[in-house]
Amino acid sequence: MDMGKKKWKYLSHEGRPSIGSSPVSSVVIAVAGTAEGVGCSHTAIMLAQQLARTRHTVALYEANGSRDFERIECVHREVEYRSLDMSQFHIRGVDYIKCSAHLQMGELVSRGYDYIILDIGNFSGSAYFDYFRYAHISIVVGSGSVWNQPDIIAFYDQQADQDISQWTLCIPLATKQIVKNIQRLVPIEQIYALPSIPDPFAEQEDIEEVVRALVPIEHRNAPSNWLRRWIGKS
Repeated sequence: MDMGKKKWKYLSHEGRPSIGSSPVSSVVIAVAGTAEGVGCSHTAIMLAQQLARTRHTVALYEANGSRDFERIECVHREVEYRSLDMSQFHIRGVDYIKCSAHLQMGELVSRGYDYIILDIGNFSGSAYFDYFRYAHISIVVGSGSVWNQPDIIAFYDQQADQDISQWTLCIPLATKQIVKNIQRLVPIEQIYALPSIPDPFAEQEDIEEVVRALVPIEHRNAPSNWLRRWIGKS
């Protein structure tokens, strides 16, 4: 599971997440899909649960308006599907925050989580996609099937004016040949083939390796500048 030319590095600081040599209050990870149904939420849950297993505090925010977290909560509580009153729930060390909470980034950061993961969902028309651009860690999830590869191409074409050098493309179940084919189609270096992970809540060796490769990274901007963007001071 080689990440290729990735140069990012994690440095711990008294048990807190760090970016480069500087500790930060919260590392923000945004996960966006090139289309619907490519595994964005599955990947976000996998990351959140593994980070919680490493004794970090983690929030997973449903930044997509899908209300899928309501279904997850009902399955977790073993009740028939219905809209439950609480705006968040807890599974194995992760706070799942529903889109109905309507939280701003400043509110999330003020809670002091080590990691905040934003499940952006399908990027197209998303009201939350700026969250993806400003996150410390930006992860794109796309399908490697031949008929879905145009979605990946369209995604990167639409980001032509963005600095995508630190974004990572994750393709579930992709073969080495699929990765090579996509590398010829889009101008990105960091493409990662995700292994088969049927249950994102379960602990397994493949998940540990994935998270070590993807999280966390050295950020390209100062954390203080990033936070000012969210709270509208710059």
